[in-house]
Amino acid sequence: MGSKVFLSYRRSDAKWAAIAIENILENLLGKDSVFRDLNSIAPGSNWRESLNSALDECEVSLIVIGDQWIDALDSTGRRCIDRDDDMVRLEIVKSLERGIPVVPVLLDEAQLPSARDLPDDISELLDRQAVAVKHGTYKSDVEDLVARLELHGHQAGSGAPPPHSLIQGLTSSPDHERRDILITFLNRYRQWAFSATRIVNWGARQEHFASLGNYSAAEIRSELEKMVEDGIAITRTSKKGGTLYKLK
Repeated sequence: MGSKVFLSYRRSDAKWAAIAIENILENLLGKDSVFRDLNSIAPGSNWRESLNSALDECEVSLIVIGDQWIDALDSTGRRCIDRDDDMVRLEIVKSLERGIPVVPVLLDEAQLPSARDLPDDISELLDRQAVAVKHGTYKSDVEDLVARLELHGHQAGSGAPPPHSLIQGLTSSPDHERRDILITFLNRYRQWAFSATRIVNWGARQEHFASLGNYSAAEIRSELEKMVEDGIAITRTSKKGGTLYKLK
């Protein structure tokens, strides 16, 4: 069975936000409930066929839009969205053709582009109800989206509770929550590299990141090492010989 949710995004615009959204959705809906290209296409697979198959089977398509989504340029200086072979554009076209819910997900202060800035074949995107996901409330924002879309974490007919009950009764995974907040924190301060201890001692004092103080430096370090193994983060050595982490 295919994934319930297809995540469409530009890597140059919203890579880390897409990963955070994916983690929350899978925590709510179950493993493999979300299709995100880099995490869902097996090495050696035909990526075009994999994308098309996922788009044929998904129940909803989320179009993640950051402040660089519309203005992203290719290597020739042309807007990516203006290319007939732009994958984000093709994903939107196919999603609209299927008639499934297609939700523009606006990150922080991002706005929907104007009609004159969109190619005609995806102009219908402007008629679809958008939702906002803010970095300070992203977890509850995504949970609310799941509830409003009436997505369930179980097979239809299995006696699954209504979406609001599903969310309220969910026992959240500490590992998911820890990774989500770390990704958001490191993306917010991506110009720097941090030790696990500094993330706990300094990061927890920053606005929106108080929950980092709920973890020990050892727990943060363990999660960071897993992120390195998963190709999400990289390390470097400090002048004092310690290990510093930042997003890849």
